[in-house]
Amino acid sequence: MMKKMTIDEAIDYLQNTDGDFAFRGDNYTPKDKFNPSWYHGDDTETFCLDAISAVWIPAMNNAHIITSIYHAANYGQHVYLLKGDLQNADPEYHDPNEILVGIDHEIIAEILLD
Repeated sequence: MMKKMTIDEAIDYLQNTDGDFAFRGDNYTPKDKFNPSWYHGDDTETFCLDAISAVWIPAMNNAHIITSIYHAANYGQHVYLLKGDLQNADPEYHDPNEILVGIDHEIIAEILLD
């Protein structure tokens, strides 16, 4: 069973744990890891990315973490805290606040929004 964290627990975890983190919003509940994301924008043909689309956390303070959680919630009913290698999204064809997380990511927890 996947671990669950409140927003306050996620803030505490992020502020006291080393590593690279991002949030992912999704309607899908993965067993272990997310499959690679697909780019499906207006200006380019659909293609499979070599990473997972997620929401960047610009700074590890309460306000930035909370804002990133709610940005991720725009992408699905579940929000997950991911740990892994981060890479910038395509500078031209990306969503605002998007970051890519490596295929070998770890799902730390599902964030409880209520």
